[in-house]
Amino acid sequence: MKKFNKSITICFVDFCKTFDSISRDLMFKILALYGIPPRIVGAIRAQYTNTTATVISPDREAHFFEAEAGVLQSDTLSLFLFIIVLNYALQISLDGMEEKELLLKPRQSSQHCAQYVTDLDFADDLALISHCIKDAESLLQALEKAANQVGLYCNENKTEFITTSSKLTELKSLNNISIKNVDDFKYLGSYIVDSQKDFHICKALAWDPFLLEAYLTNRHLEVSF
Repeated sequence: MKKFNKSITICFVDFCKTFDSISRDLMFKILALYGIPPRIVGAIRAQYTNTTATVISPDREAHFFEAEAGVLQSDTLSLFLFIIVLNYALQISLDGMEEKELLLKPRQSSQHCAQYVTDLDFADDLALISHCIKDAESLLQALEKAANQVGLYCNENKTEFITTSSKLTELKSLNNISIKNVDDFKYLGSYIVDSQKDFHICKALAWDPFLLEAYLTNRHLEVSF
């Protein structure tokens, strides 16, 4: 973006306990909207009907209580269910907000429409992209409103943003909480701004086995018990 003299703001959104809070009633409706066959939806509904949970402690086991929200963790199906629900929230929150999105390529003709990018998604790792902090705030709050409807809630303490804008202003969540501005962010295992950090980390990890071997084979190492 520096090449084209344009600013960019990326907001990395984190949700609280994503698998525990999804609204099951809305999840079944969303599955139907996405064209999932009724037989499949019925089978999933049966899996999440009359479910109970308990809290186990060293002292005793608590009474069972009905679990009305959330999906199973460490389950293959649960990940797909979560992605569908989150995608629905993204679709309804970002629909019609093209003016807030990052313009990649302007419209050239009726056959060559403008190209925008709004978000980068991998499971629950979300990055909202816009030109300025104000637009990023609008995108974040719109996503929060839609996500709250399906039982997902933003974790303001772990949500962060980076920006190249010279006009630094606060970015606030729907609850009017300031989002932390950082110089760099590790997204999907790699740093966004400075890839040299990744190189130094990989180099250090590569040296670990050699350092461990030298330590273990040191004949002069004193061991005390």
